[in-house]
Order: sequence, then C-alpha cells, then structure tokens
Amino acid sequence: MFETSLSIDVDYFTSLYPTYDFEFLNKLFSVWSQPEGSTFGWDSMNGSTIQTNFHKKIFKEVKPNRILEVGTHKGSYSYFAKKELPKVQIHTFGIESESKECVDMINQYFNEEFITFIEGNSIETLTNFKSRLKFNLAWIDGGHGYEECLSDLKNCARLNITNILVDDNSMHTVSDAVNDFCKEYQYNIKEKSTDERVIAWLVK
Repeated sequence: MFETSLSIDVDYFTSLYPTYDFEFLNKLFSVWSQPEGSTFGWDSMNGSTIQTNFHKKIFKEVKPNRILEVGTHKGSYSYFAKKELPKVQIHTFGIESESKECVDMINQYFNEEFITFIEGNSIETLTNFKSRLKFNLAWIDGGHGYEECLSDLKNCARLNITNILVDDNSMHTVSDAVNDFCKEYQYNIKEKSTDERVIAWLVK
C-alpha cells in the first residue's frame, strides 16, 4: 500500500498512473522520516494532478533527454521523469545526505545509472558545477529563499538551459527571484501552473 505522512488517495493515483509502482515509492519515501513534499507528496489530489500534468505537457513539448534538478529530496521527480521519458538522464543537486540512498534505490530499480547525485548546498555545488553536457530542461525546487533561488537560476543561465521550471512561485521570495532573473537574463515566463504552489515555466 502506498503511504506517506500525508493523506494520499491511492486508488485515485493508481487510476491516473497505472504503470507506476507505488509499493516501490512507499519504500522510497520511507528511507527517512521527513515527509515527502514534492511530486506525489500532496494533501491535495487536485494540486498534485495539476502539477504532474503540467510537467507531462512540457515533457511532450520540450522532449528533454537530459534534465538538471535542484532539490533531490526522496527522488520522486526522478522516478516520475523516468516513467514519462524512458531515455532521460538526470543530474540532481540535493542538500540531504539521505537523498543518496534514494537515488541509488531508483537507479537500481530501473537497472540503469541514469541519475547523478551531487550533495551539498546548490549555491556552492551548482556554482562550481562545470559540464559540456547539454541540458534541455531544469527543475528548480531547492532553497526557497530569494538568494538561493536566484543563484540556482543564474547557474541555469550559465549552463545555457533555455527551459527552466521553478516550483513554489506562489512564495514572494521565489517569485521576486524569478522576476529579477527574467529581467537580467532575458528569459520570459511562458506559462504558470494553476495549483496553489505554482510552477513558473521560463524560456529564452
């Protein structure tokens, strides 16, 4: 049975995602006691559905084969992206050491080392990250302070990522960082999701 610390309607999720292994996700979410608060960790079924459908719409349009993520947590986004994009490769930056165990579990589950995990504060780790790889999409859901969010966005621009998704744009610290970043780096907000957290889709 799929369980988290939040109230999740298992039958509802199963009807939406019949190929998803919620027994595995339950094991993943149980790695440590901190609540899973990202892709599937909602106490609002409507909010989760809006966000996952928003991601799937963008996956279909952008067709990313390599994604940069900030905010690994328990790895549910990596699981979700892999189910929707079988050939995807992900570099994910997370602050919790426990995330490494989650990433290892997901890589083992799919029998493929498609996730690369970088541990530490992204203000340092992402700023120091250098790669010739081409990332088609970024998913920013890490630190929600203005400085942390702005730093992550600037590093996405440095890496020439032209499609950036930023979660929790309902928070003024995040929305302020997004607006200031767009002005300085000539990105535009193409669309926003309609859930209470609000994903902003930035394009250049």
